[in-house]
Amino acid sequence: MATSGSFNYSINGTLIIKNALIDAGILRDDQTVESDMETFALYRLNLLLKSLQSVGLHLWRTKDTTLLLESGKSDYTLGEGGDRYAETIHETTLTSGVSSGGQNLTIESNANMNLNDVIGIELDDGTVDWTTIDAVSTSTLATVASGLSSAASSGNKVYSYTSVAPQPLKIHEGYVVQKDSPNNQTPVNIISNNEYMYLNNKTTSSGYPNQIQFRPEISTSELRVWPVPDNNTTKLVMTVELPLEDIDAVADDLAMPSYWFEAIHTAMVYQLGKSYAAPRDSVRMFKKDAEEAKEEAKAFGVENTYIQIVPEGYNYNV
Repeated sequence: MATSGSFNYSINGTLIIKNALIDAGILRDDQTVESDMETFALYRLNLLLKSLQSVGLHLWRTKDTTLLLESGKSDYTLGEGGDRYAETIHETTLTSGVSSGGQNLTIESNANMNLNDVIGIELDDGTVDWTTIDAVSTSTLATVASGLSSAASSGNKVYSYTSVAPQPLKIHEGYVVQKDSPNNQTPVNIISNNEYMYLNNKTTSSGYPNQIQFRPEISTSELRVWPVPDNNTTKLVMTVELPLEDIDAVADDLAMPSYWFEAIHTAMVYQLGKSYAAPRDSVRMFKKDAEEAKEEAKAFGVENTYIQIVPEGYNYNV
């Protein structure tokens, strides 16, 4: 038996919209989607994707992200235009000192560095100089766009990343990593705004943060840490839920696992059938199909784990 051997089937906005309109009885398969109808359907599709963000349990959009903390800073903005927060922040070390004004770095490895990536070099005064990568050559050399503001010794840290991560919608857990103890991962508590307000010395108490308070906003999310960091080389690693990607044009592929395709299709059949006045019985059937497909996709896309419930006062020695 001959099989394809491929596993990369994808669908784009054009396919979703045309086939949803057909299943809703609005178009025949030999008809073309008019421009105004396509525009409206694309609007409905993006509203659907945004509404699914509130469903949660998107294991495939749960990522480990890293925020580089700053000495004395308690409030951070996560997302486009915000602080130094990325899905992947690469770390290496200078193997040769760099004088003030220097632009050529000799490092352990530049394997993960690319032209125009953001790069930060730990200076001897404890600050971090941030610039961009101008060139990479051999496996241990990198040139930065701006000369260092002061000297950096061999052994100092070098950080790089391509772009900031999208704003997180939720934070599930996190831990702090210290520069000199990369294997010492200290968990942080995620607290409410009320709990944060009752903390003392919000900007003067310093050390390694062990409490974080999170608030998603319109286009970015806000994070507050306590106590404030006392250095510029501590990392906060967080497991977060990132937003679903938009479909800006009908040619864009749906950025979701294939087991969600049926849920998106049936939801669009329901939404477009309702909008274009399909018969009531049909709309009720479309809604039922959409809800069932969504629940099936949600049930599959969760972590395999368990919850242990122990009655209060249970005696393990019995």
